Amino acid sequence: MLRLWRPTLHILRCALRHRIDLLLPTGSLPKLVRLPFVIVRLFLRSPKASQGERIRDFCVELGPVYIKLGQLLSTRHDLLDPDLVKGLAQLQDRVPAIEDFDIREFVSEQLDASWEGFFAELEQQPLASASIAQVHAGILRTGERVVVKAVRPDAEEQIERDMAFVVAAATAIDQKIPASRRFHLPRLMRDHWHVLRDELDMLH
Repeated sequence: MLRLWRPTLHILRCALRHRIDLLLPTGSLPKLVRLPFVIVRLFLRSPKASQGERIRDFCVELGPVYIKLGQLLSTRHDLLDPDLVKGLAQLQDRVPAIEDFDIREFVSEQLDASWEGFFAELEQQPLASASIAQVHAGILRTGERVVVKAVRPDAEEQIERDMAFVVAAATAIDQKIPASRRFHLPRLMRDHWHVLRDELDMLH
């Protein structure tokens, strides 16, 4: 249980920074549970961004695992407010591009040769950027127009770290809250981990 505290605190800090607390239906909670929310709201500024923008930015800050979970939630029009769905839908292909990333240098490293030996053009500005990879337009020496999909440099490390936490948290919930067992959270999250690992392999 101790290993859950550090990532949990990180998530809570991000949640408060983006005022995710305001999205929680605290009115029906017992007074003792509701008290921390009341205290927090006394000291934090009211957000200028919409609910959808805040939940989107929250997922982006936490990284690929949470962006992917946000993408899954964006399809649940039956569960979420339309503004939240709209914000989460932007996680499909409008995630901020990789900072300080040179696609030409990256391709040269991957091919172990200069990118100019294969491409006549390779656009630095991505066409789209998502949780695990971003896409760049290019033209091969043969004249064919192509796209190059580059995995985020730190994606694998982040996914392994964060999914270990998510599975541990799901297991703790499953053990402590019997009513949650009908959702099979540990198995669901392990399946999600497997899917994410597959998505890291562009050939796959």
